Amino acid sequence: MSVFLTPSLEPVVGGTYFPPEDSMGRPGFKTLLRALADKWEAGEAQKADLVRSGKKILEALKEATKQEAQVGYIASYCRDHVKCFLASMINVGGKIKLTTRP
Repeated sequence: MSVFLTPSLEPVVGGTYFPPEDSMGRPGFKTLLRALADKWEAGEAQKADLVRSGKKILEALKEATKQEAQVGYIASYCRDHVKCFLASMINVGGKIKLTTRP
């Protein structure tokens, strides 16, 4: 994982893998680093763009993490209720109770 930070340690860009050189339409690590440096040195407006972009990424990651936590809670809740339901379907002798239709 590569995360590029501002001097104040705010993330602006990140990714799981950047090849050493450009290949298959993907920028290489050196190309990305040069582009970020050029944008950072181009002026305050470009710096602000990078910082704003990083903040958007962080917010998206926080939201995704929160949703994952909620999904995990819901899955756990459902699993527990299914276990309870199945347990209620088994009588003392270990056999599943089947109801008959009238």
